[in-house]
Amino acid sequence: MGRLTEGIKLIRMLWNSREPFRFEGKFFTSDFYYLYTKPRTKIPIYASAIGKRAAHAAGMNADGLITISPRNNVEKLKEEILPAYRQGRAEVGKKSLGKVATELVFSFQTPSQIIRTAWREIGIMNKNSWSIADPVAVEEAGKNVTEDEIRENIVSCRNWKDLVNAVESYHPLGVSEVTLYTGCDKKQIRAVADNVLSVF
Repeated sequence: MGRLTEGIKLIRMLWNSREPFRFEGKFFTSDFYYLYTKPRTKIPIYASAIGKRAAHAAGMNADGLITISPRNNVEKLKEEILPAYRQGRAEVGKKSLGKVATELVFSFQTPSQIIRTAWREIGIMNKNSWSIADPVAVEEAGKNVTEDEIRENIVSCRNWKDLVNAVESYHPLGVSEVTLYTGCDKKQIRAVADNVLSVF
């Protein structure tokens, strides 16, 4: 968390500094920092947060928050994540909510169908998967994923209307952007465009 916070500070200094500068931090140190080609417009920095501590840090240091659903469903966002994010923003004098985005992972299969047909893709849902160096072993870990873990990570939809309703449920909370995970399946991307984008 400290490295991320320091990195955000350094990025902004690189974008804005008109002269080379020295930076000595806990994680990043150099006698010469300078970005020769500056961005023409302000680039918003979104910080990712799944828990309250990270949401608070995002509020303090970033321009916006991005999280994932259904792990952070509407209720959890309302009761835990957004209050922590707002508190962080208030502590540094930010009055607006800023941008809030969520990635919504969905499927038209049931949890049991997902386990049966897509076990290679769900190994990352295991808590220790990020510590596994071998990608084949990560795939194998998908065989141990439970239906409850699927429900925590994937919104099961019966049809497109269910998905539209899931997207709409975040709007009253102030969520301004919802990203739908499709992978690189062109047919699925086109189907989302036809059945979801057309509604909004």
